[in-house]
Amino acid sequence: MKDLEQLSILFLFVITGIWYYAKRKKKRKKLLTLYKSKLDFIKIATGEFANFLDFKTGYFTNYQLSTWKNQQTNLYNELKGKPFEYINLSSDDVKMIKEFNNYFEHSWNLITDYNRTFLIEELEKYNSFFNDIEGRKLDKQQRTAIVTDEDNNIVIAGAGSGKTTTIIGKINYIIERYKINPHEILLISFTNKSALTLSQRIDIEGIDAKTFHKFGKDIIAKSEGRQPSIFDDSQFKPLLTKIFYSLIENENYLKNVTDYFTDFLKPIKSQFEFDNQGDYIQYIKDHNFKPYKLKEVLFKGKTTFKMEVVKSIEECKIANFFLFNGIDYEYEEHYEYCTANETYRQYKPDFTVKQNGKKVYIEHFGVSREGNVPKFFAKNGETLEEAKNRYWEKINWARELHRTNETILYLTE
Repeated sequence: MKDLEQLSILFLFVITGIWYYAKRKKKRKKLLTLYKSKLDFIKIATGEFANFLDFKTGYFTNYQLSTWKNQQTNLYNELKGKPFEYINLSSDDVKMIKEFNNYFEHSWNLITDYNRTFLIEELEKYNSFFNDIEGRKLDKQQRTAIVTDEDNNIVIAGAGSGKTTTIIGKINYIIERYKINPHEILLISFTNKSALTLSQRIDIEGIDAKTFHKFGKDIIAKSEGRQPSIFDDSQFKPLLTKIFYSLIENENYLKNVTDYFTDFLKPIKSQFEFDNQGDYIQYIKDHNFKPYKLKEVLFKGKTTFKMEVVKSIEECKIANFFLFNGIDYEYEEHYEYCTANETYRQYKPDFTVKQNGKKVYIEHFGVSREGNVPKFFAKNGETLEEAKNRYWEKINWARELHRTNETILYLTE
């Protein structure tokens, strides 16, 4: 009986083994069929990527990479996670599949390493070429800007640093290196003068430097078969004004315009981001933080108008909010009660709002929601905590003053 049980168990193991083997064999056969059906596509994909990594092809651009990955994403996802090394593929096929996966999964590192090496090799190869652009020897930055043949390049350079020479070098390089037809090169500048200068200095048949304006006109003329009518300066401003006044009749558009001018037109930084007051004031000046409200100024016997000058970005935003919402206000107008004495000058709240015969005062205090003050509020020899306490004494003094005189004060942070 015992021998029969052992024989039954052995038989069960054999049957299970045969079933498992048959199942694995069937799975391998299915995978083999799948991979063989994809080998031609994998070969094409790896060949394209390998071609991008050949110095003869040139700089490996982001456009080439993104296009390749978009084309191969479905193929990669279809094969992802499916074993291929032990399903009876040839060693060459296994190597090619590994290469494809590596290209797809590590493409960004591969393109970065390749371009870094390419720049070194290319600068060396075209050294003599860059030694004579318009009779000038280009420096390393100019050469790098030329050889870096990315989809979009931004080159920041000051006056007299050789921008035009670099552009001319770029044009000559891509014609020489990539055999680009001059008729396929679009050269645009901002002004007629600079466009003319470029055209005269390049002097290559087929390349015509244009302004954005001229380029747009040429496109319209070519597509419509006639030159477009254009506005001169005297017509343009009235047209924009008419369109703008028409648009702001829409409440949503008016709100967006108001939000843009008060909150988004200029880059806003908090006082807490500055180490000293001088840097903060310079930032306000550099970005022209002035409310849009105009004030009358007597200058040389004549009345003129200019924008108010405020002391902080937040005050500028508050003033613009009042203006765009039709609220009448005065900036730093004398308080209605006399507070000046031998020690202190007359108190001037930040904003005095007068509306419908009523008057309220608004003070913007430079404190955070936690009650802290910017670092530069501390005077020489004063700790930040001492500066905070001194500033809060000023706030509490203002509160008590308005409470005593029964005037209305609103505080903003």
